[in-house]
Amino acid sequence: MNSNENQKTQEQKLYLMVIAVYVWKVNSVAGMWIENPDRTLVKAAEYSVRSDSSSIDYQLARAFHIFNAPEECLNDEELDILKQYHKNFPSLSVGDYVCVNGEGYMCASEGWKKVEEVPVNKQISTKEWVNLTFTAARN
Repeated sequence: MNSNENQKTQEQKLYLMVIAVYVWKVNSVAGMWIENPDRTLVKAAEYSVRSDSSSIDYQLARAFHIFNAPEECLNDEELDILKQYHKNFPSLSVGDYVCVNGEGYMCASEGWKKVEEVPVNKQISTKEWVNLTFTAARN
């Protein structure tokens, strides 16, 4: 196999993954991270990556890693993503959502829970929000 064929084969193994991160937190006027007072889910980040893995589990773990690991643990691509979006939210936490190519997942205390719908722009009561995040923490 010549080098052009080899390169073409490697390119075919890359998958375009669109990742969107939705969080319940917003930046306050005072520069402190607070819970969103109207309890609506906000899109904090959206980025595309070319990956040699089409595994959704891998992309979810990577998103969690990007928005929670110390900067010295990130590669250049991950650091670029973090620096572009970190001003929007402090970290990815239990009860937050990540969509991978349009499929929604809620961050649980261990792993991820697939959801039928990401409640973007749907206002919920404080009681509903507490139940949602408590359920995510227990699952």
